[in-house]
Amino acid sequence: MSVNRGALISFLLLLVFSAASASKIDSLFNRLEVAKADSIKLRYYIEISQEFSQSNPDSAIEWLNKVLRFRPSQHNLNRYPVYNYFYGEAHVSLSTIYYVSKRDFEVSQNHADSGNVLLSKLNDLEVETWLLRKKNISLSRANNILARISLSYGDLNQAIEYFSNAKNQLVTFDDRSGTAKMKNNLGVLHRRQSNYAKSIQFFQ
Repeated sequence: MSVNRGALISFLLLLVFSAASASKIDSLFNRLEVAKADSIKLRYYIEISQEFSQSNPDSAIEWLNKVLRFRPSQHNLNRYPVYNYFYGEAHVSLSTIYYVSKRDFEVSQNHADSGNVLLSKLNDLEVETWLLRKKNISLSRANNILARISLSYGDLNQAIEYFSNAKNQLVTFDDRSGTAKMKNNLGVLHRRQSNYAKSIQFFQ
């Protein structure tokens, strides 16, 4: 009886979360329909893709590709660095989907590399603090995916380099939880390389 009750509760919670997600998607579609500025449309494309990322990865991919198909002038890219962020974030999100849902490491790596290049361009531009934070969050995600792909190929040294990059980006906006996870990853990898002194430093 308790098992059936637990299953019923899980089912009801699933219905609640599904309804909430559907409501949010409907709201995003409504806002997208009346959006005028291109930058606002791109933001909604990404937010819609995030809602689909787990339940419908193919739809998420299509919305992210809408971002990549949009091409502003070079003048706008330099004047409005947020475009570089949107393109970079779209690549990083695609990288995550192809790694987690599709298990296509080659495509995932290509998108993560592209995201790194686009997001790193923001280092040469004057950007507001909120955009700098978002850029670093996206870069840390890209490097985290690249590290995991390197691990899948058995390249510990490359994985350590990417995890180190991710950690450094997380430190810049004081993400203690994320930084702790990256330090744990680094400690484990150094231990696997029998570099115990270095490993201990990350576990302290």
